Amino acid sequence: MLTTLPSISLAEFIDGNEIYKRCEGPNAVSVATYAMGVADTYDLLVRYEKTTPFFCIPLQVSARQLKDVMCRYLREHPENRQQGAAGLGAVAFREAWPCS
Repeated sequence: MLTTLPSISLAEFIDGNEIYKRCEGPNAVSVATYAMGVADTYDLLVRYEKTTPFFCIPLQVSARQLKDVMCRYLREHPENRQQGAAGLGAVAFREAWPCS
């Protein structure tokens, strides 16, 4: 089930299918980098636009954990992979680290 994302209008340059293809092998580092970008972007929106947090990632979480969470979500939800990767990453992070 896809959780409703906050209404933020952003261009979607890459979808979940493309990220999922990179989850294993030599391109896996690009998924970790992308996942950090998703987390950082939402953090900026929360801090500076005063939006409600959609997920709450603990400070000790590593880039590899972000990648693993995103890839696990994409593996377990193939029906959503055609959607924008940033939104799918946000949903994956919310499932893993919901705000209290």
